[in-house]
Amino acid sequence: MEEFRLILEHYGLWAVAFGAFFQGYVFVISAGIFASQGVFRLVDVVAVAAVSSWIGHWFFYVIGYWFSRRRSFLEKTRLYKPIQTFDSTVKCHPWTSVFIMQYGHGIRIVAAIAFGFFKINPVWFAWAQAINCVIWAFLLFYMGYFAGLGLYALPSAAHLPTAITVITLLIIFYISRKHWGAHSEKTDEEDKYEKVAAFIEKESLP
Repeated sequence: MEEFRLILEHYGLWAVAFGAFFQGYVFVISAGIFASQGVFRLVDVVAVAAVSSWIGHWFFYVIGYWFSRRRSFLEKTRLYKPIQTFDSTVKCHPWTSVFIMQYGHGIRIVAAIAFGFFKINPVWFAWAQAINCVIWAFLLFYMGYFAGLGLYALPSAAHLPTAITVITLLIIFYISRKHWGAHSEKTDEEDKYEKVAAFIEKESLP
């Protein structure tokens, strides 16, 4: 945490923007922690994280679209099989794919490329990701914000409800990351994407 504090103190919201562009959970959560101490404002962190994440999605969407016109080139890379795994998923369940893949570890970038590769309507993609990125930024910010309140105010009995909330959120987050991490260790990369696609197919059934 000390390393992220130094990075955020030196680069400020630029660090949040850089992290959110890719899959920077830690930078956004850390910014939320420091916002609880008055270092950042909610509106600034959420706006920067959401916009940067949205731009990141578009960047990888364009890469996917570029690959769609050069399929033979893509077939020679490691991205081809994971992208093909999402074929029916992004086409049949686009909304579910957008929101679930945002939180899957190591999935978000490949998913954005897949949306571009299969030429999903760009106007729809822009609006869907705008909504998705704002929700994502709010969730991560408040996870960090409440964690910060708990860390700095834990000795006070008046903050006991906050502490309980913080601990619960951290446990949920930890278990989720451990689950995905264990899954990645037990299976190869292609199988991981197949599992995510299968999960989306299942959750989208009426």
